[in-house]
Amino acid sequence: MQVISPELVAKGTSDCLAQSVWRIPDGSVDPIVKNYHWGDFSNGFSEAKDAGFEALILTDTGRNITEGPGFSVFAFKHGKLFTSSHGVLSGITHRTVLEVATELGLQVDIRPVPHTVFLDADDVFISSFAGGHIPIVKVDETVFV
Repeated sequence: MQVISPELVAKGTSDCLAQSVWRIPDGSVDPIVKNYHWGDFSNGFSEAKDAGFEALILTDTGRNITEGPGFSVFAFKHGKLFTSSHGVLSGITHRTVLEVATELGLQVDIRPVPHTVFLDADDVFISSFAGGHIPIVKVDETVFV
């Protein structure tokens, strides 16, 4: 699991969308529950580090955003919060982000999120139990300010 330091929280993280590995299909290992199958994350993490990124985000075989190793992924565009409906751990932190967004009056859209929609977002961030909410400042060549 990625160690999330206070410095990383303050500046944000740079992530890549893995190109050579995809999130294991839901039918193989159900990601809704915590499991110890990390072959996809391990391979993708090596790819991210080799490319100079701090972390990675896996997509499914259709290039829809899923999650990263130990964190959920969210995109924000036009007052709406997007997150994947599949390929993600249905954890407390993920649910809490959705609950807070709803309480703040934001629209929440839980559905497959194509990587093109994700990269066109106004803002993207990750959320994990250990690290809280961390902005993503760069995904591949797309910079979020």
